[in-house]
Amino acid sequence: MSKHVNKLQSPEIITLFNTHDIILFTETWTNEYSNLHVDGFEHYVLHRLNKSPYAKRDSGGIAVYVKSYLVADDTFVKSVDESQLVA
Repeated sequence: MSKHVNKLQSPEIITLFNTHDIILFTETWTNEYSNLHVDGFEHYVLHRLNKSPYAKRDSGGIAVYVKSYLVADDTFVKSVDESQLVA
């Protein structure tokens, strides 16, 4: 059994949110069911779509947090599918 921990509640991460306007996390290991909400921030996520059949958990992924006051009503975020990404 794996233990899922919401690291967004850890003291180190809370300090990041209190001292920065834009934060980027990589290797988030999240999926579409993860609760990524942080008060005062808008978040944009890209979950890994093509998972290895041998993987025991969600891997990869990025999350970008932007202070809400920096986000306009007409903010547009474009993403590409993984087949378009170049390593």
